[in-house]
Amino acid sequence: MAEAKKTATKAAAKTTKKVEPLLKDLLEAGAHFGQRADRWNPKMRPYIYGVRGGVHIIDLTQTHDQLLTAEKFVEDTTKNGGKILFVGTKRQARPIVEKAAKETDMPYVTNRWLGGMLTNLETIQSRVSRMKKLENESAEGKLVGTKKEKADLEREMEHLRRIFGGISEMSIKPAVVFVTDMLTDDIAVSEANKLNIPVVAICDTNSNPELVTYPIAANDDAVRTIALITDRIAQAARKGSELYKAKTAEAKAKEDAKNSQEEK
Repeated sequence: MAEAKKTATKAAAKTTKKVEPLLKDLLEAGAHFGQRADRWNPKMRPYIYGVRGGVHIIDLTQTHDQLLTAEKFVEDTTKNGGKILFVGTKRQARPIVEKAAKETDMPYVTNRWLGGMLTNLETIQSRVSRMKKLENESAEGKLVGTKKEKADLEREMEHLRRIFGGISEMSIKPAVVFVTDMLTDDIAVSEANKLNIPVVAICDTNSNPELVTYPIAANDDAVRTIALITDRIAQAARKGSELYKAKTAEAKAKEDAKNSQEEK
């Protein structure tokens, strides 16, 4: 691994000083470690720097550029009011994705991807409505039935929360889907592609980058790598959202002022 890190450092050193901080962060997060060479997807060849100890080493100079490009796209999307759906159902990604999505007020899926979450949104929304109904009745003490029946309803509510809690306010399709592991959440990628929704995804060396709009070549198993990339995407989403809110508030203030003048 030490030799692999040295190789990645050489690759990173090819770029200018201006980009060194992000490259250093990626390197320290272990983003350069791909999968074993015998498990690779040949379509990732352009993003692989070499092989050390039987493990593919990702060219972090390309990862750097891909990440910045994805960040700009996400910021531009949210600046126009678009929502980013964060997806990360792999165990080590769940808390990272949930935290990032909640902090940016974006929808997320971390428990498991239920088929149709995008392609059959109307049916999914009926399950969300059921969840909200049970939550309201539980909060108001209005769950009806015997003690056992009430307990069954509480269990149903918790089950629905685990699956649909993160998309409870997603009434329309998201503008972008961000995925932390293309293979684990391949159905999410597939559904987004069917609906022509752009996908931003971390692509390890066993992934097919051609399936997503904005691939980010990186280690999709390392917690620090997942956290670094997810947090940067979230920051871009937050920045864009804040600009959108400010623009919307300014437009409303102007409209209110105009209406006030007309009334006079």
